[in-house]
Amino acid sequence: MRSAWIDLSGLQAGQTWLNRVANNLANLNTPGYAAEQGSFADAYTQALMPGATAPAVAARVTPEGWWGGYGVLPTGAAPDFSQMSLQTTGNPLNLAIEGEGFFLVGGGPQPLLTKAGNFIWSRTASGQFELATASGQPVLDIHGKPILALHNDTAGFAVSPTGQVSFAGKASGQTLALATVNLPDEKLTPAGDNMYTLLPGGQLTIANQTGAATGQNSGLSVHQGMLAMSNVDATAQLADMLQAQNLYALSASALQMTTKMAQANANIHS
Repeated sequence: MRSAWIDLSGLQAGQTWLNRVANNLANLNTPGYAAEQGSFADAYTQALMPGATAPAVAARVTPEGWWGGYGVLPTGAAPDFSQMSLQTTGNPLNLAIEGEGFFLVGGGPQPLLTKAGNFIWSRTASGQFELATASGQPVLDIHGKPILALHNDTAGFAVSPTGQVSFAGKASGQTLALATVNLPDEKLTPAGDNMYTLLPGGQLTIANQTGAATGQNSGLSVHQGMLAMSNVDATAQLADMLQAQNLYALSASALQMTTKMAQANANIHS
């Protein structure tokens, strides 16, 4: 049965890999999309005959320190936020952060983070206009409040490189939150609609919270009329697809052979 479990784990790993590649390719042109990446490892679940594999007596059964592998296990899945190119759109509602930062988004039990700056104006129940994501969640300022149009007029909306918001040249007193996260690739998990949430142990910092001066020194800069584009490498994804298909096909062949051996064994002992 160990052989069957190893084969099945290979099938599951191959399917997981193929699903990840498919998701990446589907978001090839999605603004702010971070390519999903992952790795695989041998599933060492237990030592074979633990007493016999102890260093003093290991030679009696197996080489010293040898452990029995029980297949392959997907590990280390995480988004990759590196190397997102900035594309000019000319749309004033399109914003891009240069540097390892995120826009802060509300609408849930905890703040969400996104690289996608394809924002819209959304009318609230009170009739005000708030800056929102394409799916309708409010974009937040450094105090965790929505960005509202000045006097309910969206004309001349502008955002400075440090995140300060103005309308037709008049400062609104609002500053778009530019968030940073420690170890972003390991401390964020997808939350749907191209947004991410913190995992336990993740630490969020508003890089420009104490004013424009610190925003200039944070390493982050906002570009209006631009978008951070998906960092999916189509060529690399196609290469991964071939490897994932091979893993799946070889595991299926191995499982078929295991089944034949089990049948032959059953016939011998029948």
